[in-house]
Amino acid sequence: SDSLIEWLKMLSPLDVQEQKFLAQWIRRSSQRLIVCESLIFVIHGGTTTLCLLWARSPLAISIGLLDGIASILPFAPSGMLFLATVAGVMMQGNVLVAGVLVLKRFLLLFFINPLIFGFIPGWH
Repeated sequence: SDSLIEWLKMLSPLDVQEQKFLAQWIRRSSQRLIVCESLIFVIHGGTTTLCLLWARSPLAISIGLLDGIASILPFAPSGMLFLATVAGVMMQGNVLVAGVLVLKRFLLLFFINPLIFGFIPGWH
């Protein structure tokens, strides 16, 4: 906490009171970011695991964990894993589960994730 204020003193032309406010805001925002990213990891990984368990996939837990990790990374790894998962489920003959995975992906990316990230100040 004090090291952040010292760092701000070196880099910022703000006065001491504003530096303390800025340090507190950075701390709160980073804590909220960690909580939101953790929540997204659990939701994405958990729902993928449940869908794959429903399809009786032997790699359900592994792919669920990978999907959770990929969901907090930039878009490309998550999208590639999603496409491979849906293709694998369809090759198993579980078209219904593949459809649920597509619906889950749509709902999480366009509705749930923005709702969760709305708790971070300055995130639009």
